[in-house]
Amino acid sequence: MMKKIPAYCTLILLCLISIYAKNPKPLQAERVAQIAQIAYFTNFNNAMKECFPKNYRGCGIDSKNIRYIDLTDGKRTERFFYIEGRFVPKNEIDSYSDYAPLCKESYPKTMPKVSEFSPTMVQVIIQQGRTENRRLNKKPGFEPIQNFIYDAANQLDTEQNLARVTLLGQRITVHYKIRSAVQNVDAKLNQAALTDPKVKRFVENPHEVTGYNWREIRDSFQRSSHSWGLSIDYIDQSPSARHKQVYWRWTKGFYDDDWVIQDIKKRWLPPDKVIAIFESEGFVWGGKWELWDNMHFEYHPEVIYMMNHRPF
Repeated sequence: MMKKIPAYCTLILLCLISIYAKNPKPLQAERVAQIAQIAYFTNFNNAMKECFPKNYRGCGIDSKNIRYIDLTDGKRTERFFYIEGRFVPKNEIDSYSDYAPLCKESYPKTMPKVSEFSPTMVQVIIQQGRTENRRLNKKPGFEPIQNFIYDAANQLDTEQNLARVTLLGQRITVHYKIRSAVQNVDAKLNQAALTDPKVKRFVENPHEVTGYNWREIRDSFQRSSHSWGLSIDYIDQSPSARHKQVYWRWTKGFYDDDWVIQDIKKRWLPPDKVIAIFESEGFVWGGKWELWDNMHFEYHPEVIYMMNHRPF
């Protein structure tokens, strides 16, 4: 039985055929980039439709050939224009470059292997981690949409949308829109602990769980995802975890630039089943990032969707 071709793959193919018909020469890098942008927009649009059905209202292309997504917060509808990897409202079109192109769409299915990093990749990650470079980081290109759908553009608005929830026996504060996702994670972890010894140890180990915290990311002027109430940190306080590496920034303090190539076996890692449970409820795990944060889980169901529907 022939497997159905996803819509975004069909779109990419049609774009390639159209471009080649007009100019049957090897594709230039700029045109390939344009195709990738279309594919990304299509995947992101499908993710928003699937993950935020109450907010999603549609998409289109305006008279200036700019793609957009329409979203609602239940009171009003806002149009967000897609410009070179950023989603911005109409009043920020001229200043779209204040935002960085989206990067969380690169969330991988498996944890990157340090042993496979090329020398160039190592140097890129080192530069990403340097304080002087991190302070130049721009706000992520998804932030305007995130502010809108969570009604969390500032501290006052955010704190009017917080709720208390229990996770692993501890009461934490999160955005009320992710309360049920956290409750589902808690139920799944406790259920898995009945038959999986590794999950059982994770659940029963001495630990601290934290959620909302209005602050900036260390060494940068970017707002932390904790300040939206969308992130959870699990701090293992058992003796076996005390000498393990948990967060790239702390490791960097001991190894300088060599922090990038430290063996992953030196890191504290939650069980694979725990990561899978969080991901099943829309949380990405910080241990899969190049600047890794192994205690960190962040609610981004659209990113999980895009990972599972990536066109290439």
